[in-house]
Amino acid sequence: MNAILLALTSIWLLSLFSTLISASIICMSCATKNAVANWNKFVNYRIINPRTGRLMDDYPCDNPQNLTCNGLCYIFQISGINKVDGTKQLYAMAQGCSVGLFDGEVRCFDRPIIMLGRGGNFHLYGRYCLCNGNLCSEKTEIWIQHGQKKFYAQRQKGGSMNGKSLTNAIAISIISLMLAINGLI
Repeated sequence: MNAILLALTSIWLLSLFSTLISASIICMSCATKNAVANWNKFVNYRIINPRTGRLMDDYPCDNPQNLTCNGLCYIFQISGINKVDGTKQLYAMAQGCSVGLFDGEVRCFDRPIIMLGRGGNFHLYGRYCLCNGNLCSEKTEIWIQHGQKKFYAQRQKGGSMNGKSLTNAIAISIISLMLAINGLI
């Protein structure tokens, strides 16, 4: 009986620690009008939030929303060269949760995009970044333009623990387990 109680206590403590250590990410979600209108040119498909039936990234960037994400956050910027003055112009931008859209690890990558328009083909340049934490893995042009306040991911306060409190929780649990074992012997 005591061995069963000890085994159940150990399983409970392990599940408690795994719950404390894991935390979701909050991704800011928004998209410009050009990103929404031409989404299939920039990303293969859209993700619909099953709770609301709303497109996950269909929030205007002047009123972005925070979404809980079980993966990395993404941001992409689509730009092109203005034929009149030769300056680089932002055409579209979106950011949100990458689950279902992009696979892989924290990184940035470039992708050429050709769009058909009046007067022929337009060559655009896509810069995509997948991020974890509160910054991209590198300070890209996207990060510099939009800054830390507009592009971020933060750990949810309810699910995260700092190192000291986690160490204390583990120590207390180990001491309790040792006392239980000593009481059984």
